[in-house]
Amino acid sequence: AKRVCFDCLDDRSRFAVARLYEHCDQDSSIAFLQHVIAHAPFIIRAIRTDCGREWSTRFSVACARAGIKHIRNEPYHPEHNGKIEKFHDGLKYRCFYVYLHPSDCMEQQNSDLQQWLVWYNYHKIHLGMGMNRKTPAEVVFQSLLTESSCVRLLLQPNRVRVFRCAS
Repeated sequence: AKRVCFDCLDDRSRFAVARLYEHCDQDSSIAFLQHVIAHAPFIIRAIRTDCGREWSTRFSVACARAGIKHIRNEPYHPEHNGKIEKFHDGLKYRCFYVYLHPSDCMEQQNSDLQQWLVWYNYHKIHLGMGMNRKTPAEVVFQSLLTESSCVRLLLQPNRVRVFRCAS
């Protein structure tokens, strides 16, 4: 069976949240939204998504109920996805090919994915613009301490098909 990885990246700090699901559908996208709300170390005010079916009406309603603005990318405008696409490269080559084993059950794969995200968010130094050789967690917590409004953060969920798993 194929597994699908839903992931999102904070636009400012590059803090990432991800989880594997069996299906790429609205039920999974809503479950992922709940996962993000529970695991992001800040309040989410807006989420930017592509125009896939999994991000349509029911997802928008779930966002509205949570007080989150749902912004959809315009079709054929990839400039909104630069940071998440770069994250996908790291996720694919540093996590999926190294830490996740196709024969493991999804629960084990999600556990391994969460361990990788701890490294990415709390230990990996980022050299990108505005990161100043800090980890995503350092950027998040610094903004919480220094800014009166810490809720400007924008997440960009996307989905990546992971790999075929042994049944």
